Amino acid sequence: MTSKTPQQGAVGQKEFLAFLEGLKLQTLRLRSLKVDAARDFAHSEMQHVQHGEQYAYEVADDGLLRVDAEFEVRLVGARKKKLGQMSLTFSWYYHSEEPISDKVFEIFAPMVRFQTWPHLREVMQSVAARCNWPRLTLPLLVAHKAGDEKRIRKTSED
Repeated sequence: MTSKTPQQGAVGQKEFLAFLEGLKLQTLRLRSLKVDAARDFAHSEMQHVQHGEQYAYEVADDGLLRVDAEFEVRLVGARKKKLGQMSLTFSWYYHSEEPISDKVFEIFAPMVRFQTWPHLREVMQSVAARCNWPRLTLPLLVAHKAGDEKRIRKTSED
């Protein structure tokens, strides 16, 4: 049997499990929604749907942990022409008995991603119907590596 010595600053399994066990979901909110539906287009014009995402956290003075999941969804036509766009921010509010660190958040953010995906799909479908857009299908949900700095950031550093 071999064991690996944790890297300096790495999160141990016990530390992460303690964080998860002390986490209690308070609520989920759609905090912001912006839609650009300036023009009509036919289903045949839409070539594909692009999306980007970013995750951040902030701890309030009262200890409430807010995790933001920000999404940008673009409908693209021929010659990369933008047909429409949605920007959404979902906020998850938790009571956390254990403090969160950047290292813990790197592991936790992909979990939030999988929790948020069904809510994103539902809002997208509703918005698309109200904008008279063709039916939208999000790409397959693929797990990213923890620590993807392009997607994970602390809100307070902005």
